[in-house]
Amino acid sequence: MSNFGRNRSTRTVVSPALAAIVLVLPAAACGDSGSRDSDPSEDPGEVWQEPGFGGLDSADVRLSLPWSRNRVTKDPNPDAEPARLTAVSTEELAEYDRVVFTFEERIPGYRLAFLTEGGGGCDGTEAAGGAPAHLSVEFERARSNDGGVPLVEDRDRRTGFPVLAGATQSCDEGGTVRWLLAAGGETDYRIVEMVDKPRLVVDLRHP
Repeated sequence: MSNFGRNRSTRTVVSPALAAIVLVLPAAACGDSGSRDSDPSEDPGEVWQEPGFGGLDSADVRLSLPWSRNRVTKDPNPDAEPARLTAVSTEELAEYDRVVFTFEERIPGYRLAFLTEGGGGCDGTEAAGGAPAHLSVEFERARSNDGGVPLVEDRDRRTGFPVLAGATQSCDEGGTVRWLLAAGGETDYRIVEMVDKPRLVVDLRHP
């Protein structure tokens, strides 16, 4: 399992149809992690809005979480077949860098967090590379290969964007697909779930 860094609290707004999202709060002085579950019934009619989604159609947004550095977790459906990750794209926008993960059937469970160390390999213990920080994007009950043949091209790319230095697939095994997003340092990020063509959009904010 990957080693995650310390996190900051944030407010979560979700759609009523969304499964539970867990945001892990800063560790207490004794070293234990506090946590809370967001409750879709708390704000059933509220949708978080920010001017523009960088070319995304807001009508297709199923969930969006505002900027933070928290660890974000969405549990997978334990009975679902592994979702197929078929494409990963990167893009530099005016105020943030974007990575889009496109799935064939649905968005599976996921976990995002900045790593304190390691993160490489499927056990998360191998070196992740020379970047000052890595945002781990790990999908559960997912796969990105067809009989061992990769479904995503360019699984180790260098971008040179203002924040995103590169994106590397570090695992595709046992129902886990993990990508490491290399960054110049920990930065605020947000996620957006898209309904039309299932996509998880990860934006990393420029300094």
